[in-house]
Amino acid sequence: MVLSTSAPPPGAPMVSTWFPSSTDPLSILTRADPRALDTLRGRPGSSLSAERRVVDHLRNEFTDYTRDRSTERHREACEAIAARFPHLAHECRLQVRRRNRAEQEAAQLRRRWDPARNTRRDQHRALTQASRRAICRLSVGQAVTFRLARNHYAGTITKVGRSRVSVAYRTRTGRHRDRVRQMHAALVTPLADP
Repeated sequence: MVLSTSAPPPGAPMVSTWFPSSTDPLSILTRADPRALDTLRGRPGSSLSAERRVVDHLRNEFTDYTRDRSTERHREACEAIAARFPHLAHECRLQVRRRNRAEQEAAQLRRRWDPARNTRRDQHRALTQASRRAICRLSVGQAVTFRLARNHYAGTITKVGRSRVSVAYRTRTGRHRDRVRQMHAALVTPLADP
């Protein structure tokens, strides 16, 4: 294979390339053994088309795309391949379209999940701030009530932290009836002032 060192045509993307003079050897190799290009790159074979394998190989082995795998760099590398090898232009357009679609789907997923996570985080922060304000009126040995699942319990504070308290309480049934639970101070109600 002879490497191409010609200057890019005017208006071509600014991506460094060192393409072979022809893709014929790559096409022959990939048609003879569909996994040959993947083996050259150290990857297991798959059921990709010959053109896709050739474009992937050219992009990864004969451009500087591997230094910056951004969507913009992917597009520039595919445009450079299409400009040098017009018979691969259709596959290059398909790969750019496929990459853009994948990026859009990923962005939609991020937008869909981020608000829910932020809402939970904001609720937890609000609970912690309310607990830090409520902790001032609680002390060890103080009787409190709290709700756990569907049941209301009465207990005694055994430890006071920055925003949480440990409460000893007793359940109505069960082998281990005496229990201690750590909870946010905003979730307990004092029965009497300290």
